[in-house]
Amino acid sequence: VAHLAAPSEDYPDVYAAVRAVRAFKEVRVLGERPLEIRLLAGEHVIGRGLQLIGPAFSGVSICGEGIDETQLSGGQLYVSDTGGGAPFCLEGVTLTNPNGYVLYINGVKSPCSVRLSSCAIAECKYSGAYAAGSRASLELVECLVLRNGWSGVDAQCGTQVRVSGASSRIHGNMEDGLFSGAGSVIQGSGLGTTP
Repeated sequence: VAHLAAPSEDYPDVYAAVRAVRAFKEVRVLGERPLEIRLLAGEHVIGRGLQLIGPAFSGVSICGEGIDETQLSGGQLYVSDTGGGAPFCLEGVTLTNPNGYVLYINGVKSPCSVRLSSCAIAECKYSGAYAAGSRASLELVECLVLRNGWSGVDAQCGTQVRVSGASSRIHGNMEDGLFSGAGSVIQGSGLGTTP
C-alpha cells in the first residue's frame, strides 16, 4: 500500500494530500495497488469543502485512527464520477458538518462508488450523507449515523445503498434514519446485533 500522512512535513493538511493524490494518479497507473491518505489523530477542518472528482479517486482511501481519534469537520466531502473501478473509501473517521451535508455523492453522469468502514457521520445541519444518481453506490460497514438535522442517509434518483455490521447504529436523526426516494434502494443486513 502506498500512503501519504497528513499532517506531515510534505503534506501539512488533508488538502495537500488530496492534491498530491490527484497529481500522482494523473501520471501513474497503480493497477490494484491501493493508495491511502492516513490522517493522524485530531480534527482536520475542511471548511472550504473537499472535492474528490474523477477516476483519480477510484481505489483511494482516507484512513483515520478511529472515530474517537480522527475527525473531518466543518465542510462537505464531495465525491463524484470516480468511475467503475474500486470504490473511494473512508475508514476510522468521524465526519461532521454543522453547516450542511458532510458527505455528498454524485453518480448522475458516471459511476461513483463510496465505502465507509468503522466511521461515524454525526451532527450535520442537513442529512449526514446524501447520494444521488442511478450510477451512485454507498456502502456503510460498522458505521454510526447519529443526530443529523434531516435524514442520516438520504438516497435519491436510483442510488444503491447497503448498510451492514453488527455494531452499526442509525438513530437520533431529526427526520429519517435512512431515506430512499425516486427509485433508490437501501439494503440492510446484520444491523445493531452487537450492543
